[in-house]
Amino acid sequence: MIVTPFLAMWAPNLIMSVLGGIGLWRIRRQGCARRTGRRERGSPARTIPREVPA
Repeated sequence: MIVTPFLAMWAPNLIMSVLGGIGLWRIRRQGCARRTGRRERGSPARTIPREVPA
């Protein structure tokens, strides 16, 4: 398939711009993440046993 140089040059930019816009739109719609600093019950930091000094 033969394409014009203009289309070959700009097509990847347009495709990635559309995909990036969709990605940003999806991230924005998810809402705010909770960032309290508290660990949730059952988080990996709580389930890993601590070593007891001998």
